[in-house]
Amino acid sequence: MDVVKMIFGLVLVFVSIIIVMEWRIKWLFWIGTILMFCRRIYFPFIGEIEPSTIVLCVAALLMIHSVTEILLVRYYLQLFVLVFGIFNAYALGNQGNETFTWSMAIMIVFIFSALAEIFIKSETDLDWLSTAFIIISFVITFTGILGYIGLADGSIILADNSSGTADDYSVYSRTYGIAYNNTVLGYAPISLIFLSEKKWSKVMKIIILFSIAGAVLISLKRLAYLSLLFSAIYILIRDKSRVKLLPFLAGSLVIAFGTYLYGHLILGRFEGIRDVFLGNESPDVNRTSIIAYAWQSIRQHPIAGSGAGYLIFVHNGYLEMVGNLGVMALVILIPWLYKPFAALVGEADSHQKNWAMSCLIYLSTIFLLEAALNRYELMWIFGLLNAGLLRSIKIHDSGKYHIIKWKKEKLAYQ
Repeated sequence: MDVVKMIFGLVLVFVSIIIVMEWRIKWLFWIGTILMFCRRIYFPFIGEIEPSTIVLCVAALLMIHSVTEILLVRYYLQLFVLVFGIFNAYALGNQGNETFTWSMAIMIVFIFSALAEIFIKSETDLDWLSTAFIIISFVITFTGILGYIGLADGSIILADNSSGTADDYSVYSRTYGIAYNNTVLGYAPISLIFLSEKKWSKVMKIIILFSIAGAVLISLKRLAYLSLLFSAIYILIRDKSRVKLLPFLAGSLVIAFGTYLYGHLILGRFEGIRDVFLGNESPDVNRTSIIAYAWQSIRQHPIAGSGAGYLIFVHNGYLEMVGNLGVMALVILIPWLYKPFAALVGEADSHQKNWAMSCLIYLSTIFLLEAALNRYELMWIFGLLNAGLLRSIKIHDSGKYHIIKWKKEKLAYQ
């Protein structure tokens, strides 16, 4: 497995060098975006890291002047809060290896937004972004199903404990496929929002629907079920006057069949979820103890927080950010929540509403219920969704946002 990872890493580095030599930085951006489905692989001199992190950071470095300008113009307050959080960690003696890696997880969102502002200029580009998201979701779910049925090679597709009884939920909840962990199945259902509006063949759309819905059902991930439910409700409300019968029946069949087989397991996974939020005793004892500690940390340092990276794996992104950055974390959190909510309830374009709902579902499932801030692969996806919303607002409503006029790099990406 390590040999395969190393070979894949070397190939990726070689392709990146060729692209850079040809100055096709936009290709680098799209390759990095598509590779969000892939788990960590080995890179020479770097170690194991998500390939999308390497490729997209290289693209950002090659466009450093433009990216820096966007970050300083659009996100100077958020950057100040992050820098203050880092210094606060050192001031309180809470610095550690996680101080910078935790801060980088938040920076990922802003970096991708900056790159999207450079490379996504039209409705066609925006359509490619939603297509990339669908491809990412399909690959992780399809390989997850392959792993579930035992077609794992141990290198590309993982399937821990691939044999067992239906009542042993660890058999299914640890079927990762090509992804790094099964938490990624929490965002896969969101892609159905965009799939339903693609002008693709019915067969292709049904295959993708079966893959995503099927993988979610066998994953036994609570946030994946919620994500699928919220996405389905939004699609039904949005398309109430033009619901396609065949996809609707196909999706209903998958859900009904899965519920019949795993209904008792699914209900069991939701037991004690209220106690998880409150930090009381529950079956998720490790999770609730960390959440209880996060509340304690917030009470001790409510204004400035305990420092960037002090709290990790809280399984609640809001608590983790407030615990680390104090109330100043609202400078980052409020725009993340307000912009999609305003687009959804306002008189926004339908494209904006799709991206807005995608952001809100992510923030109310993965970010709320998982340790998203400690997994780059999850934060890249939020960066994609958030950037999609911002670019949709710009492209479909150019009167609200001012676009920066590029100088030196203009020819590089046009």
